[in-house]
Amino acid sequence: MPLSAWPIAKAVIEILILWIAYYRILIFFEGTRAFQVLKGISYLILALLLSQALHLEVLNWLLRHFFSIWIIVVVVIFQNELRSGLARLGQQHLFNVSLGEVEIGALIHEIAEAVYKLSKSKTGCLIVFERKIKLNMYIESGVILDCKMSAPLLQSIFMTSSPIHDGGVVVRGHCCRRHFSE
Repeated sequence: MPLSAWPIAKAVIEILILWIAYYRILIFFEGTRAFQVLKGISYLILALLLSQALHLEVLNWLLRHFFSIWIIVVVVIFQNELRSGLARLGQQHLFNVSLGEVEIGALIHEIAEAVYKLSKSKTGCLIVFERKIKLNMYIESGVILDCKMSAPLLQSIFMTSSPIHDGGVVVRGHCCRRHFSE
């Protein structure tokens, strides 16, 4: 590669890396309120780049100053989402690693055992399995459990005298993510 082509190749590589990173961030936050904010910020970044390319100084000045304070606003408004997002970074299922046959069998066994015991006491339960369609809209309105699914856990959620008794449970992977009330 000639020396004069290296700056162009370097810029293309950097843009590609940033694009992949940004895409993974969007996928990571898909279905949450933070996703909508990221989309809005993307439009503003495009407006900033366009204002720079077209030499629109007033618009460019406004957008640059807007971004200098917007970072603080985003951190304050979305501190819970940022905290949970950073916590998810350390988890293995970040890149959609599916459950193996053994894990699926264990999950089915735990749920079947809980449902059998709940049916003996004539207690109804709503168990929702998240698959391809994200259920974050329902999950965000509930109480986070974020724990491994087990029969005693399910029984305690649906026990009417329990303080965490609720209308349903969302199962994501092998975890009982949150229960929700409506």
